Amino acid sequence: VLLNGYDIQAHAGQILTTAGATQGFTLVTRALSRPGDVILIDSPAWFVLYATLAGFQRQVIGVPRSADGPDLAELERLAALHKPKLYVTQSVLHNPTSGSLSAAKAFNVLRIAEKHNFYIVEDDVYADLHPGSHIQTATRLASLDQLKRVIYINGFSKTLAANLRVGYIAADESLIPMLTDHKMLAALTTPEFGERIVHKVLCEGQYRKHLERLRGKLEMRRPSALRGLEAAGVRFPDLQPCGLFAWGELGKDAADVASTMLAKGFIMGPGALFDPKQAPSTRMRFNLATSSHPDMLLELSKCLR
Repeated sequence: VLLNGYDIQAHAGQILTTAGATQGFTLVTRALSRPGDVILIDSPAWFVLYATLAGFQRQVIGVPRSADGPDLAELERLAALHKPKLYVTQSVLHNPTSGSLSAAKAFNVLRIAEKHNFYIVEDDVYADLHPGSHIQTATRLASLDQLKRVIYINGFSKTLAANLRVGYIAADESLIPMLTDHKMLAALTTPEFGERIVHKVLCEGQYRKHLERLRGKLEMRRPSALRGLEAAGVRFPDLQPCGLFAWGELGKDAADVASTMLAKGFIMGPGALFDPKQAPSTRMRFNLATSSHPDMLLELSKCLR
């Protein structure tokens, strides 16, 4: 039912449950690539993915990401040069920028993948925080491709509970047996208790109402959080209209700011964390649901003077 809501047509034989989205990435990486293979990934992107792929001895190469998707010319150049096995991306509410893929870029990403014969792994864990087309269009590669070349990964840790490790992979039916074998070798199975909780929430219709409340709370907090951060000296040159995160410009090395803030008791997300090479950055990711603390804003303003 959820996938149908995203315009992705899939039956039970195309779905594999996982212990969260992270296990989904692990299974796909192990099943469809080998040590030394190149995997392309958005830059910036979720830093845990960089570490996970590097830990599996894959060559991780970043594709520059803007608000509406990847740099297509660079994606094509890197694909031709390195012959990647996978390209990992987020189409909707990209972490850390909260940008969403445009339809034009989605079409061309699929064209490039077909031309250079690699799979696209679409991470959609923030999908249900998207408020809908009245604010911003949400284009998913899996809905355009219908799981021919796109492997779709999602989970419930961002919307139900962070420690509720229930996720799933949706893919072409031919890939599921191989992915299942890797799941069995890695962990035999996934905890039934968590899956039953999610099943109950979905079947009883509670999830939709919960999401409406959750999105409403986030949208109420966004304006005040942004005002406070801007007053502290943060700029948002490419602010997106919705989403959990804002990709701020500090005007100085964000790692230094994060270090100073940590000494004051505040954990920050400097841009270097979201770069595959951990290159110095003046960018900082802010969680707009938790960035209104007066003491944090005061200390941040001192750092940015």
